[in-house]
Amino acid sequence: MREIAMASIAASSTSFLVERPKWWRDGQIVRRRSITFLQRAFTYIVLIDIAFVFLVPIFYIMATSLKTSQDLTDPTIVWIPSGFFWINYPLAFFSMAYVKSLSNSLYISLGSALGQTVSCAHLSALCRAEFLWSRIEGRTLCRRLPPVLQDAALGT
Repeated sequence: MREIAMASIAASSTSFLVERPKWWRDGQIVRRRSITFLQRAFTYIVLIDIAFVFLVPIFYIMATSLKTSQDLTDPTIVWIPSGFFWINYPLAFFSMAYVKSLSNSLYISLGSALGQTVSCAHLSALCRAEFLWSRIEGRTLCRRLPPVLQDAALGT
């Protein structure tokens, strides 16, 4: 009877080993998981640092754009202005002729992109077509034309 009781005590005292998960018992899996945890932690720390480097100037510019002229000259006010001065945005919009500048930029960029797309589509068809001297001279000529046409489209 005593042997049965001792066997049941031994079985109950070692039963916690059976209930633990495999990764708890296996040292290699624990090491691998801790290494992947450290790798992930390092990756997140680096990503947060990079985000901080990129976002701090943007937040500083946004805070500075809302300052009054007194806040700009006060060295104690760096991040949070004493009051939000929203009139700076319409002043900048109208004083810089934003609509005219935007339309000029769109005209130049869209015109250049459209001209290059059309000319490259025509030149690629010309390069593939069979005509006199198409083996050597024609393909060389076709490969040299796009930069020339791009310069002509830009007016240089």
